[in-house]
Amino acid sequence: MTPRVHKLAWGNAGIRETVREMWRAILGGYDGDPAAALGLVRDQAETILRQYRVQFGSNALHAAAIHDWIQRHLAYVGDHVLIEEIRTPARLLLEIDDRGRGGAMGDCDDFVILEAALVSAIGIPSRIVTSSTRDDGEFNHTYLILDTTAGAVIADPILKDRHGRPQPFGAHVPPEVLTNYEEFPLPESLEELGVSMEGVTA
Repeated sequence: MTPRVHKLAWGNAGIRETVREMWRAILGGYDGDPAAALGLVRDQAETILRQYRVQFGSNALHAAAIHDWIQRHLAYVGDHVLIEEIRTPARLLLEIDDRGRGGAMGDCDDFVILEAALVSAIGIPSRIVTSSTRDDGEFNHTYLILDTTAGAVIADPILKDRHGRPQPFGAHVPPEVLTNYEEFPLPESLEELGVSMEGVTA
């Protein structure tokens, strides 16, 4: 479950390339044994629902529980300035298990990959959003929109208030401060991403 590392194209073209790689990781970019990796993600999602005692609730409650769990177990740290590291959800979960709460680290891409993979595993569709607060409009952040029974809800797991405290599920940067914004919907198929799930049975 080694990370895929690639040098980005400059600017927003590089960000769009990264989003495609993120979808590959979220939906099937598993090294080694895809069936085992998919099972690990699904098992973790179910474990979170039981821990938060929301397994019998709506999928909006499921999504909120997963969002809170990720905020509590993954700490933010940036990637290399020129190299983008894309880690699979299974690898991130293994790092969390190995290093304990707050010991595993990742950038906003890693938070989005893990949250999208966990909610996808229990049937909640998501969209990846890239946004900018820069004057030149170059993307400098990514987060999710989850389509739940409560409607479309923003899931920005690294968003913090002015005191550095994580913001709850549904919190978001005010639209008026954004200078650029783009949504990347769930791909229609794994084949569209060039992902093979050989060895995974229905």
